[in-house]
Amino acid sequence: MRNRLFFCFWLLVLLAVPAAAAEWQILPLWGGDVRSLAFHPDDPDLVLAGTSGGHLYLSKNGGRTWSDAGLHLPFPGWVVSDLRFDPNQPGRLWAALRGVWGGGHVASSDDLGKTWISRVKAGLPNEPVYTLALVPGREGHLYAGTISGVYGTGDGGDTWRQLTGDLADVQKVTSLLVDAGQPDTVIAGTWRRAYRSDDRGKTWTGIFEGMVLDSEVFTLTPIPDKPGEIWATTCGWVYQTQDGGGKWVRFKDGFEERRTPSFAALPNGRLLAGTVAELDDDRPRGIQGSAGHSGAVDGYQ
Repeated sequence: MRNRLFFCFWLLVLLAVPAAAAEWQILPLWGGDVRSLAFHPDDPDLVLAGTSGGHLYLSKNGGRTWSDAGLHLPFPGWVVSDLRFDPNQPGRLWAALRGVWGGGHVASSDDLGKTWISRVKAGLPNEPVYTLALVPGREGHLYAGTISGVYGTGDGGDTWRQLTGDLADVQKVTSLLVDAGQPDTVIAGTWRRAYRSDDRGKTWTGIFEGMVLDSEVFTLTPIPDKPGEIWATTCGWVYQTQDGGGKWVRFKDGFEERRTPSFAALPNGRLLAGTVAELDDDRPRGIQGSAGHSGAVDGYQ
């Protein structure tokens, strides 16, 4: 468990310092493996981290030091599976929660995690919530990925509705992505493959070309300066699409482990992929060549 935490924070330190001077460090933060990180959109040194033990930590100096954001244990019995800052209210932080013994919840904070407000009043079942996606330009609109599919709200969580109820294959949605340039478009990564809706979740299409069946999609990462380019990490290596999911290309050369639960696209063009055995680094960013190893990291999953 401690090795899982080390991976997240080694990655955090690498993101926090210039590439030429980057050194790996262990940060003394305990209480469960870190399952979620959120960087404030207006202050990259302000970071929050949620753990599998229900802790929420705050750093104001890019991860060098940490303190409790509020209560020492704000979510007892819950895994903080996702943290998202609201693009329409930059001071608002959203949390997706899944129970250690079942159940799920969504909450928000307007004071960097000191206090929390429940955002589930009706429509969202009591089941694990793995991920959230906010819709830029539409206040109160967000999606939740749960074990039974995708749910949506247009009123900040007062009411939720099931958006994928007629799609039996859309289950265990562990990643969601809203296209900032096309706010009607949302992509859902499931336990098998990915699906896309271009009408706010009313209808869905499987985006399968090039992606192997039974590839649980852990993360979906867009490249800001490349419209349509998205990287997906899965239980079967890493995929790239350059047309918003129409066609996927898989990359596995250079990886010693295929299970890849985490990913980061750095501003300088480098890509970092965290596997269950190590951290793989692609220099420079692109679809040519294999990823090179930058160091061994054990056991994040």
